[in-house]
Amino acid sequence: MRGVIERGTARRTPLEDDRPAAGKTGTQDNNTNAWFVGFTPQYVTAVWVGDPKGYTKMTKRNVPEFASVIGNRGGVQGAMFPAAIWKSYMDEVHRGLEVLEFAAPPAPVRSPLRLYLPGVECPARVVSGTIPAPKQDAKTTTTTVVGAETTIANTVVVSVLSPDTTISPTDLNPFSPVPTTEPGLYFYECAKPLPNYVQTTTGAP
Repeated sequence: MRGVIERGTARRTPLEDDRPAAGKTGTQDNNTNAWFVGFTPQYVTAVWVGDPKGYTKMTKRNVPEFASVIGNRGGVQGAMFPAAIWKSYMDEVHRGLEVLEFAAPPAPVRSPLRLYLPGVECPARVVSGTIPAPKQDAKTTTTTVVGAETTIANTVVVSVLSPDTTISPTDLNPFSPVPTTEPGLYFYECAKPLPNYVQTTTGAP
């Protein structure tokens, strides 16, 4: 959400002193309501612009006073008056306060898991070797032995695993268990042969 102020819809209303802030603009259909909600490590402020008596379209025709700001746009948006009001207020309430950076998020409570689609992706555990980075071919190493040169392929040995959970094509329940695995496993397309540098523990490529 910091990107909204740094380079997004509210980029024209950053806070003074390069104070770290984050927020989100909002505009209702037909420009009848507009918001900006933003925050710093010290304060959170929400600004709403609209007609409290009804859903009045905030266009140049309906609200001529807004014409110079609306310009060629269809009507008032969250990045216009709401963001400008938010900036004016937040600059004032932060005046004299220390410029603080947002605290780093806490470490995740659960271990990261990878989602995969059984039948399309097959998991395997690496027994030895190193899987090359994506879109890179396996490298080779060259060993020189007294006048002779030998090239040894970087072979990776894997143990193919059976998925713990499968999803039936007819299962439309969004709460059904989703297949997950622990980090560090190697995945390959089940319908395709393994790369030539990968071998299974049985020796079959």
